[in-house]
Amino acid sequence: MSGRGMSAAMLAAIAQERAHFVHLIEFQFDSGTTYHTDCHRDLTRQGNTYNSDANLDEIPTISEEDDLRVGSVKLSLTGAAQANIAAALTEDSVDRRVLIYVGVLDANDGLVEDPVVIYDGRIDGCEITEDADGGESGVTWTLASHWADWDRVNGRRTTDADQQRVFSGDGGMKFAAQIVTDLRWGSP
Repeated sequence: MSGRGMSAAMLAAIAQERAHFVHLIEFQFDSGTTYHTDCHRDLTRQGNTYNSDANLDEIPTISEEDDLRVGSVKLSLTGAAQANIAAALTEDSVDRRVLIYVGVLDANDGLVEDPVVIYDGRIDGCEITEDADGGESGVTWTLASHWADWDRVNGRRTTDADQQRVFSGDGGMKFAAQIVTDLRWGSP
């Protein structure tokens, strides 16, 4: 797919001989969204300030696959600010949305509009580390795609009896036992 929905400004910026790429990260907590960037300075986009965060250890490598599977990545903040530690400890952070964009800086060190979303997932868990000798703490967020619950069994069955238990009189599962059970995605 040519351009993958990128704006003309983004396509022109990445075509430059020396494109400077930056990442923009949004953590959407109940208490509000926090904005981070691995750029050398704070960036503003759509009225939001993405704080330059030298503590971003490494932006995860995100790859696309042809098959349907659960992908997860880890995003680490070392020497993490107290606000990040507090969010990890006090927020109900599991299943909160996280967006990772890739953007490009123009010749004047400004952010080219319309950065591209390269990851849209949910927080699956977090781990707080403490280095007593070095005096640093860190947070590692495990992020999973929206397919994370694909294999989870949540107690419901595709049977008429189970359907009747929840929705009495509904005939939607009456013939479920006769449906092909070896359904393969993408096969002819």
